[in-house]
Amino acid sequence: MNFMLSEPGAEPIIIEGWFRADPARMFRAWTQPEELKQWFGHKPKLIIDAKVDLRLGGGWRFTFPSDGSNRFGFEGEYLEIIPDEKLAFTWRRFSETDGEAREITMQSQVEVRFVSKGAGVLVRLEHRALEDDPRKRVGSGWSGSFGNLEDLFGLAG
Repeated sequence: MNFMLSEPGAEPIIIEGWFRADPARMFRAWTQPEELKQWFGHKPKLIIDAKVDLRLGGGWRFTFPSDGSNRFGFEGEYLEIIPDEKLAFTWRRFSETDGEAREITMQSQVEVRFVSKGAGVLVRLEHRALEDDPRKRVGSGWSGSFGNLEDLFGLAG
């Protein structure tokens, strides 16, 4: 299923899914490292490491499996945290070679809302201030991750 509501190249990227879980359960899926490793990424390449410092200004970092000496992932800082309702955080992609050479993309912003809806939770994500080149990849990445959430929780509607 395609969870992307925005048109390709549109600003912001909007992804939405209605899942069989309550907001508290879904919030944990987005903030607990062991839970994040179950759904974040494109199968079969889910993240292998997740670090979460869930506080305003706290950092997060998700790392994907390494291709030889190269490693990549995403990282940022939390801007707003309303338990079971909302997460807002900065976002940038990083790549490292043998832990020495490091490249990061420009910073963008993500906002995720968890809204109780019937027998489930509506998860709405907006990703803003993206560079032009990676837009389509970021949108398909989020849509794939929402598909993994569907596998874990099922769709509510």
